Amino acid sequence: MAESNRRLAFNAGQIVVFGFLVGNVIGTLLLMLPISVNEPGSTNLMTASFTSVSALSLTGLGVVDTAVYWSGFGQFVIMALIQIGGFGIMAIGSMLVLFITQKVSFRTKLTSTAEQKALGLDDFRHLLVRLFQISFAVEALLALVLGIHFWLNYNIDLPAALWHGLFHSVAAFNNAGFSNFEGGLIRFAADPIVLHSIAITSIIGGLGFPVLIEVTRRLFRRLRIASFRASEIGNRLSLNSRIVLQFTVALLVLGTVFTAAIEWNNPKTLGTLSIWDKLHNAWFASAMARTTGFASLDYGKFNEESLLITDILMFIGGGSAGTSGGLRITTFAVLIFVLIAEIRGYSRVNAGNRRLPVSVQRTAVALTTLSIIWVGGMVVAMQLITDFSTDQILFEVLSAFGTCGLSTGITPLLPEPAKILLMVMMFTGRIGLVLVATALAGKAQPLTYKLPKERPLIG
Repeated sequence: MAESNRRLAFNAGQIVVFGFLVGNVIGTLLLMLPISVNEPGSTNLMTASFTSVSALSLTGLGVVDTAVYWSGFGQFVIMALIQIGGFGIMAIGSMLVLFITQKVSFRTKLTSTAEQKALGLDDFRHLLVRLFQISFAVEALLALVLGIHFWLNYNIDLPAALWHGLFHSVAAFNNAGFSNFEGGLIRFAADPIVLHSIAITSIIGGLGFPVLIEVTRRLFRRLRIASFRASEIGNRLSLNSRIVLQFTVALLVLGTVFTAAIEWNNPKTLGTLSIWDKLHNAWFASAMARTTGFASLDYGKFNEESLLITDILMFIGGGSAGTSGGLRITTFAVLIFVLIAEIRGYSRVNAGNRRLPVSVQRTAVALTTLSIIWVGGMVVAMQLITDFSTDQILFEVLSAFGTCGLSTGITPLLPEPAKILLMVMMFTGRIGLVLVATALAGKAQPLTYKLPKERPLIG
């Protein structure tokens, strides 16, 4: 049984990689068509391939301005790639996570029967239907809100306004920082409706579909009960959902506070804005650093301290099996719990009212170590072939790894070898860690022997 489970997980991982590669080839070919660009003639292979990888990986890094370079058809192709990358890959990713969760739960018996069924582990077909329903509902609502807002307040005719609304709604929910406005969202720095609607939608998409499915299912179920008490929701959510929700709020608040404090008087970013607009944009910057990548301010003019804060947020990323990238919130949270247990001298690592298995702790440490090595190696490689500063390169690499899409403006200026490295980084940031997690979970098996103990010196 264990062997068949490992084989299923491995085959599913191969399907994800193969699907991504096929999607990228098709996207590249479509973007190379003459109809995809505004200027006569087809685009070059590097520009088309980079844009395709960026869209399919839900990143948003671009070597050209989407609104200026790509035609309406080209923008539609980009939007379709974003939707496929968000829903298609995440559907498979969610099933992988739920499959692994189910296997671990039944083996360790650490969770109750209710929690084992909290995410609907018994019917993947219904899971896919629910994923589609959530995606369609959120994207349709934001498209309508933004479309009407653009039409009424920015002198854009209704069809064009609705098109802009739809494009941004798909990009926002799927955490891909593409914008079909020239210059991105900088023109909306003083528009809280645009900033907050996109930020909230991005946060929802970044929670991860397992969390969204569980929360919506419990909400709808309890709304039918007259004796329902709102406080019951949080108490009965699974450990995964509680971790993602709590740490998401904490990181959003900390990111907002630090960005506002550092950039408050910077005349090139927040300095010239009103108090309320400063707060709106600090909040927006914090939310976008969680793998979405829209920019209402010029990151090339941020202070180095703000860029470092953004680096950390991009590295952590969002929820597992969602539209986000990076290390993932749950991995980061497990490291925090391990650190707390070590400092307090606990023999076991606890989170909430549950004990974390040693296998989970080892997986979190392994993924973090691999991520640091991978990012560090890529930064060194980029430094060898470019003349940009370490701050700029680190920001670019972490943006690709976290599938964020924020940039200090150096992406179009990179030489082709550096662009290829970023494409690889976007691919692994979107796919690699999922496959590593699957492989690590599948290989968990007891050794048939024990070696003598010996303690090396630590610290």
